[in-house]
Formats: sequence, structure tokens, C-alpha cells
Amino acid sequence: MKKIVDWFSPRAPGCVGITVDSARVRLARVQWDGVARPRLLSLLEREHGGDPALALRQVAKEAGVKRGCCVTLLLPGDYQTFQVEAPSVPPEELTTALRWRIKDNLGFPLEQALVETLLLPQGSGLSTRAPQALVVAAERAIVERRAETFVSAGIRLSAVDIPELAQRNLSALCEDENRGLAFLQLGDEGGLLTLSFQGELFASRRIEAGGALWRTANEEQRQGALDRIALELQRSLDYFDRQFSFISISRLALVGDADLDPLVQYLGHTLYLPAMVPDWASILELPGDMASLPGAALPAIGAALRLPEEGA
Repeated sequence: MKKIVDWFSPRAPGCVGITVDSARVRLARVQWDGVARPRLLSLLEREHGGDPALALRQVAKEAGVKRGCCVTLLLPGDYQTFQVEAPSVPPEELTTALRWRIKDNLGFPLEQALVETLLLPQGSGLSTRAPQALVVAAERAIVERRAETFVSAGIRLSAVDIPELAQRNLSALCEDENRGLAFLQLGDEGGLLTLSFQGELFASRRIEAGGALWRTANEEQRQGALDRIALELQRSLDYFDRQFSFISISRLALVGDADLDPLVQYLGHTLYLPAMVPDWASILELPGDMASLPGAALPAIGAALRLPEEGA
């Protein structure tokens, strides 16, 4: 196991975020009251070798995860999202109404779907705009399999979330007052771009970022990948401006495991927004001389950034 940091006793407070991908389990425990700087209590990583339940059991034991708030995230291929106009129905009927709205766009039968909805904020300048909702749909069997993996590891989940909302939690910490923030997390398989304002998620898009090509030594491939990233970002930012003209976006935050300085410099010449890499040591309370965070650990940290009333 790669033990990145452990700052807490088995009964320490906080919410736990756990991500499981094709190769690794990552666990983050964060203590936060919604006011002071969030405190990173623990960060663990383990390769699971095809047996995620065993790896989960091991990190849970080391982290002392027995009860309390515990959140995991679905993988991008596990669910679909739709941003649609919210019908004028009572709140308790919203999910049912939107299930039928999206049924023809699902990649699986509606009766096999778990559907959740989130009303998106309107903003002070959009009183005449129809309310919008984010609809998340996943196959019941996929969600149940993921939950069963945690049960097998002796972990009781409080919630199964999506990466967009975990990223919203991180983005909210980086916002300038009364300004919106575009936040791009990059990985080898692409990127996730979100727009947040006053701590709320307004929009999200998957970015075809050319995988690791923008870091390759081949100059032609690298330049092509950088151009594609810049083009996709510009299109997305133009869309955000059209749809949410009342939000003044101050910056584009970039996160990932690679050296992002070349990308920051390139985007600084091609986008109208300044690009930056968040200084996590000034945003989160990190242990000791830990000056930065692994980019791959950020989704787990974002999942753990739940206020007490949000956790179980």
C-alpha cells in the first residue's frame, strides 16, 4: 500500500470519500464544518489487483472506517447525465416526471434505471428562464454491484455520488468572491470540465483531451493535442457564457497528475481566461510539509467534502 498520509485515530471525525477504478482504491478523510479550511485527515492508496473488495477492506481497516459518513463515486461509464428543463410539478414528483423525459435517450431500459435529479440554480438574473435540472441515470445492476463490493468489505456507504458533484465541492473552495470558476480535471482518458458559482454546480462537460498525447515527446502529436484541448475549452466556455451570462468567470483551474505548467502557459495564450493550478496547501489544511496533492486523489477528497447535514 502507498500510505500518503494518516493524521487521525480510528474514531476521528470527518467524512470519507473512496474511489475505485480499474487499478486502484483511494481513500480520503476530510474534516470540515463548512466555514474553516477543510482539514485532510487521511489519504490512502492501494492497487487492488482485480480484487477491489479486499483492497477496500484493507484501507478501511487502516483508516478506521467503521461508521459515519462514507461516500463513493461512480465511474464515468457507469451513468448518463442530462440537463433538461424542469417541469412545473411538485418537488416530490420531479424525479418521476423526468424519468419519462429521458427514457428514449437511455442506453438501457427505463425499468432497469436508477434516476436521481438535482435542480440547478437559476441565478439572480434569470427570473424568466425556465428552471433546469440535472438528471443522473444509471443501471440498477451497476450501482448494486458497486454497493455490494463495499458491503463485502464491511463498509457502510452513506451515498453513491458522481464525479461532477465531487468536483463541484473542490471548485467551490477555489472560487473568487462573486465570480464563477471553470475547473478542469485532466487524466489519461480525457477531462471533466465544470462551472461553479457561489458553491453551486451550473454546468459540466466531458472534454476529449487527447489522453496523454499533450505530454508526449512527439512535437506534432503534442501540439495537436494541445490545440484540441484549447478548442474544446473555448467552445465550452463560449457555451457557458451564452447560457449563464450573469456569471463572470474569473479563471480556469487545472488539476491532474502531470506537470501542468506547459498547458497553463499554452492556454494563457489561447483563451481569454487566465489558467492556473490551485495551491492546495493554501486551500486545505495539509499535514506537515505536504505541499501538494496527487491529482488522482482529488475526486476522493471532493467526495469527502460533505457538510455534516449531507453525511449519514
